[in-house]
Amino acid sequence: MSNGHRDDSGANYGIVGNVTAKAVAVGAGASATVNETQGGRAELETALQKLEEEIRGLHLTSEQAKLLSEDVKKLKQLDGKGPETSGPAASILSGLVAKLKMVGVVAESVISLKEPLTMIANWFGVAGLF
Repeated sequence: MSNGHRDDSGANYGIVGNVTAKAVAVGAGASATVNETQGGRAELETALQKLEEEIRGLHLTSEQAKLLSEDVKKLKQLDGKGPETSGPAASILSGLVAKLKMVGVVAESVISLKEPLTMIANWFGVAGLF
């Protein structure tokens, strides 16, 4: 391979060492592609607004609505992505989903709630919300 000729043997030479990457391609003819959305804060704000609208549309008591809106407010106050916010975001989102269940709303079965909740979870790097 060092002679400038392409090795078409199909042999997989593997990777030696530790690799941290979004995508890795190894071997003759290998390719890797990553399609990733770099959702900015505006995308998060849109999802939070949609979540607030959907919560307002539920038939809840004022106390129930207040508890849920407090969780949305806490999510809005989290600043930035990364490990320092994914833990608190996971806790808030889990609590929000639990509160929705307590008032008889199964968020994962209500698409209008699931979509913004999933987007918010993804933005903060929270896995396994539902």
